Amino acid sequence: MVPLALEGPTFVRSSAFDVRAEVDAIAYRCEFGSRAVRKSTIGPLNRDQRGLTLLELIIAIALTVIVTAGITAVTLNALNIHLATTNRMTAIAQVRHVGFWLTPDVMMAQPDQIDTNRTSTKLLTLNWTAPASNVTNSLVYAFEAMAGSGEIARLKRAHYIGSNSTPDSVYVVAEYIDPTATSCRREGDAVICTVTATVGKESVTKEYRVKPRPD
Repeated sequence: MVPLALEGPTFVRSSAFDVRAEVDAIAYRCEFGSRAVRKSTIGPLNRDQRGLTLLELIIAIALTVIVTAGITAVTLNALNIHLATTNRMTAIAQVRHVGFWLTPDVMMAQPDQIDTNRTSTKLLTLNWTAPASNVTNSLVYAFEAMAGSGEIARLKRAHYIGSNSTPDSVYVVAEYIDPTATSCRREGDAVICTVTATVGKESVTKEYRVKPRPD
């Protein structure tokens, strides 16, 4: 039987010697082509094939650090502005709450029944007698310490009726009040109360001037 040798896309009959020669030729061509490929890939790199040098890498890292630091600084500044604005708005709201409750209470009190003498906890005492029932009513504005807030306190409003030592009602009028910067005094026929609220680093002070009802 005569062996077959692969030549192009068809099979042809050939002798054993011809088949061997053809195989050697194919192997030579493969080896030569492989060497040519290796020689072309190992040659010197052009500019487009080069990677980053150490200097270029250091510059890139430095630029990245600078940009990151700038973004971080801008972000922190925006957060600080937002926090300060929020704290100030909270302080303003607390001072207004005091005025909302204090103004009508002073107007309702009898002029000779207003006690503005401060104690460590008491800010103001207002008394009046109800005409219909002839029952004495008392309102006491006092400070209550806020946990973890140092000298900052709540301002509470306690309503006493008659001789009862237990308040009929107690409300928290405001929070974040600074007792060292909050006081009331008599000036002529008016009651003047200076109220300061401090939230974080933001402080707001407002003065209320109220005249009680005619005696």
